[in-house]
Amino acid sequence: MERRKFLATAGATAAVGLAGCSQPEPTVENVTAEGQLIGPTEITVEVQNSGSAGEAEIVIRTYDEQDTVLDEFTRQIALQEGERREETFEVEINDQAERIEAEASSSFF
Repeated sequence: MERRKFLATAGATAAVGLAGCSQPEPTVENVTAEGQLIGPTEITVEVQNSGSAGEAEIVIRTYDEQDTVLDEFTRQIALQEGERREETFEVEINDQAERIEAEASSSFF
């Protein structure tokens, strides 16, 4: 069996402020994965908040070779002002996955 390639990219979604409402400005600083990237895999996403305290959403997506999204894993977290945090996801990676991306954004409820 050929060893699979793994590409983890870190993305950031700009926070959009609402009048009178302050939001966190989270960015993904690092993404690491343990396992064979097929089946059960542990993915750790390091998030940095450069804005005020608030709710943020972390999203991990897997893509096939045609850049079609295969799976999406999300988590809502509370971040303090200036906080850096690692969040670990235990996920089941689709056997057709060629690429993984993670992003963080402000959550608006």
